[in-house]
Order: sequence, then structure tokens, then C-alpha cells
Amino acid sequence: MPIFRITQNSFTSGQSSTNDIVGQALEGRSNLEVYQSALRTCSNFIPLPMGPLFKRPGLKLVGESAGAVKIAPFVFNESQVYLFVFRNGALDVYRNDVAVATNIVVPWTSSQLATMKFTQSKDLWIGFHDDVPMTSIKRGGNDATWTVSSVAITNAPTFDFGSGAEAAWSNTRGYPKVGTFHQNRLVIGGSKSLPETVWGSRSGILFHFTTTPVADDMSWSFVLGSTAVHTIQDCYSIRQELIINTSVGEWTESSAPITPSNVLFRLNTRHGMINTGIRSLGVDSANVFVDRRARLRSFGYDFNTDSFIAKNLSVLAPGLLKSPTDAAYVRGFASQANLCFFRNADGTCSLITIDFEQRVQGWATLAMAEGTINSICSLDDTLYALVTYNSKTWLAKLTTDVWCDLWSHDTSVTPKETWTGFTAHASKMASVIGDGLVFRDVAIDANGDFTLPSEVSEVYVGVAYTALAECLPISPVVNGQLQRGNSIRLVKGDFTLRNTQDFWVNGTRIALRSMPNDIFDAPPETYDTMKRVWLGGGWSPEPILSIESRDPLPCTVLGFTVEAKTSPSQ
Repeated sequence: MPIFRITQNSFTSGQSSTNDIVGQALEGRSNLEVYQSALRTCSNFIPLPMGPLFKRPGLKLVGESAGAVKIAPFVFNESQVYLFVFRNGALDVYRNDVAVATNIVVPWTSSQLATMKFTQSKDLWIGFHDDVPMTSIKRGGNDATWTVSSVAITNAPTFDFGSGAEAAWSNTRGYPKVGTFHQNRLVIGGSKSLPETVWGSRSGILFHFTTTPVADDMSWSFVLGSTAVHTIQDCYSIRQELIINTSVGEWTESSAPITPSNVLFRLNTRHGMINTGIRSLGVDSANVFVDRRARLRSFGYDFNTDSFIAKNLSVLAPGLLKSPTDAAYVRGFASQANLCFFRNADGTCSLITIDFEQRVQGWATLAMAEGTINSICSLDDTLYALVTYNSKTWLAKLTTDVWCDLWSHDTSVTPKETWTGFTAHASKMASVIGDGLVFRDVAIDANGDFTLPSEVSEVYVGVAYTALAECLPISPVVNGQLQRGNSIRLVKGDFTLRNTQDFWVNGTRIALRSMPNDIFDAPPETYDTMKRVWLGGGWSPEPILSIESRDPLPCTVLGFTVEAKTSPSQ
């Protein structure tokens, strides 16, 4: 029985297999380099760009937000950042996770908010929906003062719909669908009746669409003419390019500057953008968008081909995006990981670690044990989310120090057993971390109160989740020959861990404490070295190694080496 060893010291490709025929194709390609850094499943672990698997921390409870359907950022300046929380016809404004203004009247209904898009420049925030006039939101002299008003347009564009020139945007013809700022102009992409038209305001005068006298700083318009109707879904300004994402393809305008006499949009690629209300993301110098087949693509200029390309970032995990409706880009998360999050239509969340310079593209899922995600956004490089849990809607944010979801915190000068006021978890079973000890499945009563079996002075209360990483099938090479088809038995594994307090391998919890601490009621120790694990189990032609962390405790895996035996195929 030959003995062989398999080492995996990088997980940067993340989840590279899904439950469909296409998604499982990589499992038969152990000869590929990507196989050595990929996983069959990566749930609640984040593949960091340096290689490790990092258990994602939890969503901190900010507060209840009844009726909220959409969140969006507003950055007034570096020290004043705000979170907009929208509900049917109303807006609440948060700063530092505290509501500073509530019940501000806005024109969008709940259904319109689902596809409402926005842009911001300095103190000006503009919302777009093709059934609602463009609406601006401005901050006044303090955090509690906000002004919401329809944008006043000077010399609004006109169009002949068949009975003479009339306003291009109106209750009858619809309003602008999306917009951005480019070269000191407000650029508007599409409307209900003119879905292929792009308008640019007068340079330096954002709401003026004056065309006379003829001059380079005057406004302009352009129709994306092609063999198919290119309904504009998004527009984005990056570097010198103005990128227009349509239902059929990706267009660019590269004039520096754009003037009425030289404006020219070119069709570069033909993938098209999904029509769910999602926006594209600016990641480094690329425009990252979800195409009409729910694949993530990176659109940018390629110097090797001297053309724009839209690289498929979902080729190894084609089934993880499910008609996503929101996207958020968080930079510098957990040791400089740059993460793109996507809220799927089914209330789940997918994410990808991206580092184009290091060629890192690692997929994973953010899976809540309870609750569904309704909307996400990035504010000050922090992920915020609206979550439905326990029949209510909550505002939460992704933290870096507590490993359970929808958690809240309390302390007491005098240690005690009974704690009160955790109404978010009323009539539920929750996890409690008290003075470093984990209390599983604690019953919270209808008032949000609970009693622990021992006295503690500090508690974190939330919903525990399991982080799971399954490796691709182990395929040994013995004497230079791939031993596919032979029976394999896993013998032992050496796992390099950092900042780990809860660790499971193939469904078995691994003791990380040194005796005699295992027999005392003490907080778990933090493990920061190699751990040898003896692996049981029978023979299999394609054995799978699984790594888990089930308790609300940290876990980071740097890599492992597995020793296994093979037997001749039967």
C-alpha cells in the first residue's frame, strides 16, 4: 500500500465547484494549477489574498429598522459619512450607527426602491428611477437637517416622439434611469421611452442641458445605435473612460474631453448586464458587473490585445450568483482583503476576494444560520446589511471581532446569571459568549431575557453559524503517476492554524487545549501552531477532507498536509 502526501497551503481560488454539471467540471482536473488552491465548498470562510482561510466574523446588530427595503451610502467628507435607510416613501439617516434624522419624505415606493439607482458628488446625492423625476438629497447645516427635492433642469432635452418636439423626460415619457458624474458633467443613461440615449449636461453646470451657442462646454446626447435594442442598465466613470453597461453589450467613450462635436460611444463586448437594479463596481481600474447570465465580469482595457475585454470571474464557480440585486465593494477587510459582496435574489450573499495584481479571485458564500439579507452596501469600507430575522427587519454591519450574527453586547459591574433586554432574539434559541465561555442554545424568553448556568460580567448574544471548507477530491500522484480510480484511505493530517479556538475535521471536533484545561470550565485557548489530526474512515476512490468551525469562535487555517494510503483498484 503506497503512502503519499498531499499539501495545500493556499486557498486563494476559494469555492470552485457548484452543484451542477458545469460547476463540478473542475473536480476531474486535478492536473490544473488552480486545483491546488481551490475548494469544493467555501461557506463562511473568506479566502485571503495571502493564502489562508479566515472564518468570517459576524454581523453586529445596529438596530431595528421596520419596513426598510434599501440602504445606500452618503459620504459628505472624510469625517462625516452617513447611511441612508429607505422605506416606503421615507428615509432615515444614520451616522456612527445612530439615527440622526428620521421620517424624511422621499418620492420612491418600496417597489421603486428595489431598482432605484443613485450617484453622488460632494454634498449632492441624486436618486434615479424611470417612473420618478430625478431627486436630490442634500445635507443642511447639521446632521438633522436634510433637503429632498426634484432636480430642476434648465433647457431639458427634447425629442420628437412622432408629434413634434416635446420634453424627453416627463410623466408621459418616463424619467432618467441612471446617472453618474464624468469630466465635470452629469451623464444620464437612458429613460423609459429612450432606453438607448445618453445625455451629458453642460460642463461645470450639472443640471443645464443647453446646446446653444455651439461650444465645447455645451451639453450633448448620443443614441447607442446597433442591430439590437441596447437598454442602458448602468453608467460608470473610471480613468478616462465613460462606460455604459446595456442589456446587450458594453460601450465606452474615451474622448478627453468629451464635446458635442466628438462624442462617440463604441461597442466593445457583447455580454450585457443583468436587469435587477444592481450597479457595477469599480475595482482597481476595472468595471466589475454581473452579466445577463448572472456571471461576474471584469471589464477593462487589455494591453495585450489592444482592446477592451470582459473577463469572466465566475468561470470556476458559475452557480454562486443567483440574480443578484445589490453589490458592495469593501477594501482592506481582514488583512487587506478586497471583497465584492453580492446580495442574491433568494436572500443569500456571495462574495469574491479580488486582487488583480496577485491574480487572486476566490469565491465564497456568506451563509446565515437564520435570517435573510434584503439589501447591502459599503460605507467607509464596512459592509452594512438589512436582514429579516425573527419576523422583523434589522440593520446590521459586518464586524471583525465577534463570530456570531446579529450580536449585541452588555456588561455588568457585578457578575450575574440573569440578563435582560435582548429583544432581537425574543422567543429564540441563541448563542451567548460570557466572559469568553460559549453557552450554546440558550433559551431567550419573550421579553428578551435569559439565565446562564454560571455568573459572568460580560455577554455577547447572537446567532452562531458554521464555517465550512470542503477540499476538492484528493487525487494522489505516486511515482509520477496519477492514481485515479484507486481506493484511498486518509491516515493523518497536519494543519497549520492561527488565532483558532474552534476546529473540526471531517465532522470531529479537534481538542485544542492542553491538559488539564480540557476538564475545567475555562475559556478556550487560542491555538497558533501546527495541529496533528489522526483521520479515521474507510476507503474511497475520491476522499473529501472537510474543515469546520461551529462555535462562535475564531478560526484561521494557513494550510495542511495529509498523509494517505492507496490500494490497487478493484
